[in-house]
Amino acid sequence: MPGVAMIQLTTIIASILAAILYRMGGSGNYPRQARMVGVPLVTTLATLVMGVHSWSLILYMGLMVGAISTYWDFLFNDEDNFYLHGFMIGIAALPLMMAGVHWYAIIARSFILALFMGIWCKVWKWDIAEETGRGFSIVATIPLLLI
Repeated sequence: MPGVAMIQLTTIIASILAAILYRMGGSGNYPRQARMVGVPLVTTLATLVMGVHSWSLILYMGLMVGAISTYWDFLFNDEDNFYLHGFMIGIAALPLMMAGVHWYAIIARSFILALFMGIWCKVWKWDIAEETGRGFSIVATIPLLLI
């Protein structure tokens, strides 16, 4: 397990990178894959650097690609649901249980992501702030998986 300073540095750098990629994918100026593949890739690499070493990271990344690609509007009368979006991004970490990550850490992070993304998007009505905040939070909450 890396030291606290390494985890903090990785969290900050990877969170900023994820925020940028999440926004790029939603801006219309870059391919959507910047978000759909870039953010899961950065998140998975950050999780690896923070000490989770397992082939289950591949499953985690795959599930995150799926979760990050929808706002679940098809379930909510064509309204984006950022609460469910955040929750499902968190739930994508379930395969990490095979690497020793505790289920309660995954569930806690899922609820935190759900609440953060839902409330964040209610407060901010500016796409740049909304998207960078959501992208940042995905990586910023990874240390919760280490508890």
